[in-house]
Amino acid sequence: MWLCNGAAVPGLGHDRNDFLSCQDAFKVISRRNFGCICISDGAGSAKYAREGAELTASAVIQLLSDHFFSIYNTSQDKIASKITGYVVGKIQNECARHGDGRTVRDYNATLLAVAVKGRKCLILHVGDGIIGCYSNNRLEILSHPWNGEFKNETVFITSKLAISTMDVVKTKVPYGNISYFMMSDGTAISFYSDEKRELISKKGLIQLCNLSRSLTQEDFQEMLRYNLFERISKNTLDDCSFCIMTK
Repeated sequence: MWLCNGAAVPGLGHDRNDFLSCQDAFKVISRRNFGCICISDGAGSAKYAREGAELTASAVIQLLSDHFFSIYNTSQDKIASKITGYVVGKIQNECARHGDGRTVRDYNATLLAVAVKGRKCLILHVGDGIIGCYSNNRLEILSHPWNGEFKNETVFITSKLAISTMDVVKTKVPYGNISYFMMSDGTAISFYSDEKRELISKKGLIQLCNLSRSLTQEDFQEMLRYNLFERISKNTLDDCSFCIMTK
């Protein structure tokens, strides 16, 4: 059984009284022996950043839920092509539905996803943000952020570089207790050192992983959202999101 949870809140650069100003989106799903968490961070420069994040997260989690094994058993380069093609197709349909001249670039957004079925685990990552895990009392980064020459430069699921830069990791779920977690770049400011390319505030991350196992789903959700809004998001102008999946 996978316990999946997440939260997304606006940073100091957006209206703190309106959660709809947040351009991060998250989706989680847990059923039978399948679990999946997904975060998408809409580009601040995109006209429909929030909508792009929502579309991306919803499309990817639905695709992985419906076709996990067929995707997992495909080669890594074809996985990247299939995921990006599916998301871009959804966005193109949205543009056509409105018919007002909007383009795919108006929906630019990153992608972070972890999906598990049985003992097979698939990790997908386009752009910035962090994906990691906590297993056997050890924190580990599973996918680092992709940035260009400058810290605020990244790639989006709609970018030409999305396929070639997508981090696709196939792995096995270790035995025993494990938590997979991910965070957008706004949250990562409090938990990740770009200079050292390593996690910081490790005690806080470990505590979150342990609480995700000991608290009820409702209590953990409330605690996570409170801490993101009252503490983590006050360290950055950017929006903050965090998802966790615990066995």
